[in-house]
Amino acid sequence: MDEKKKMINWVAGMSTLIVALLIVIVVMEPKNDGVSRAAASRAVALSLASKSGILEEGPETSYFPEEIQEEWYVKYMDYLYERGYLDPEQCPATEENVLSPVTYGELSVWAQKVSGEQDKSLSDFVIDVNGKKARRNVGKAEFWEFFDKFRKLADPDGNVRELETDIYGTPDNVEAAAPWTAYTKDGKFQFEGLYLDSCIDRTVRLLVRDGDILKVEEVISGEIVYENAWISGFSDQSVTIFIGNIQREFPVKGVLKDEEEISGQIGDLYLKNGRPVRLVLKKETITGTVLAVRENEIEIEGYGNVPLADHFKIYRTYGILKEQQKKDILVGYQMQ
Repeated sequence: MDEKKKMINWVAGMSTLIVALLIVIVVMEPKNDGVSRAAASRAVALSLASKSGILEEGPETSYFPEEIQEEWYVKYMDYLYERGYLDPEQCPATEENVLSPVTYGELSVWAQKVSGEQDKSLSDFVIDVNGKKARRNVGKAEFWEFFDKFRKLADPDGNVRELETDIYGTPDNVEAAAPWTAYTKDGKFQFEGLYLDSCIDRTVRLLVRDGDILKVEEVISGEIVYENAWISGFSDQSVTIFIGNIQREFPVKGVLKDEEEISGQIGDLYLKNGRPVRLVLKKETITGTVLAVRENEIEIEGYGNVPLADHFKIYRTYGILKEQQKKDILVGYQMQ
């Protein structure tokens, strides 16, 4: 009988434990992963106008208190306040509101402002702005679904475009980088309010307008090659690579076949998920006077026409190390 009671008590105890665990799981379940009002406002504003247009068409006096008027999000939200996309009474210009998730009520206002009465592509997002749903936070996936439809109406000329590129660095791994600056194979871009550190040394698809990144659409590949990179420093543990006018240090222990000095050479650095797997050096050099610069070749005295590779690079190695353009090569120059 005692054994039967023990079994009943054990089953009851386990049932209580399972219920308790379910309660904890429900309580600890992550809340709606929304998009901050600041980040959402930036994306919406940049689909309506360029950054220069946003600055020109903003209010003479900011809606925000003076102590936070230098924050990156102020210009975008001021622009939306001025254009009627944000209501300063319903959504006061405070730091607390800026960091809070965007709501269905705001999406409804934006949808009606951009689409008018004729277009129905955003009708699913139009709600009663005085109802309960208006105060609910919008999930991240749903916000970007809304945004893709919104930008097609806000930007019929296609100023917002997709760009596939490689991200070299951000302020997270480039000491001299300006705030919110991403270095890519297609130049520098601003990414205010976004998180890009997990995209470094990856090929990505972005939504951009001019020099601004609005969204990371997709990480395409974790395998990347920095072709024809200048090796500006070397130790038996690491190499310093000059790419996109920034210096990056990579561990190469075990990647190189030998450990001879390789500074001042060009090479292709292969990475997988941010880790170097191979470094191919290009040791052969020629030196001569430039006789002509053409679209796909350079004529060098003593060598004739030298064809240019698809990813050819030009480096100025005297004074400040700098990557240059083909137009910077002058006839009569001695070059290696």
